[in-house]
Amino acid sequence: MIAPVPIRFDRPRPRLLAGLRRHHRFADAATGIPAQWAEFLAAPPRALAGRETFGLFCGHDVAAQVLEYMCATEVEDFAALPVGTGRLRLTDQRCAVFACASVAASGAMHQAVTETWFPASGLVPARAPEFELYPPDFDGGGGFEIWTPVAG
Repeated sequence: MIAPVPIRFDRPRPRLLAGLRRHHRFADAATGIPAQWAEFLAAPPRALAGRETFGLFCGHDVAAQVLEYMCATEVEDFAALPVGTGRLRLTDQRCAVFACASVAASGAMHQAVTETWFPASGLVPARAPEFELYPPDFDGGGGFEIWTPVAG
């Protein structure tokens, strides 16, 4: 597996994100996450027209083979959100940013970053959510960015 190359290092601006948060078994994530997106886009916490959306990896348990993923968009505050809405504060964390050509390629890209880029880079992952940043005009087939928090 060839190590991907970041297109840049950057810091996201702090944001309040809200959306649909779910747990997926590793073996089922390839079908479960697209279904989660379909559900989220049918009833987002706020109109998405002209807005970026985020796919956040909130955590994982390798032993249990489970990950937590959230489909989200930025909101102004958490106060008016319905009970059960996922919430996450995105902080100003240094990230390596990778270009990803398609949703179909994202699993392999995440794996390559973890298994080849980090060991080759000499950097270590920060304890913060890794996220996918989708542009406002994303149609499911085009490119997007993967933001991977790094320590230091």
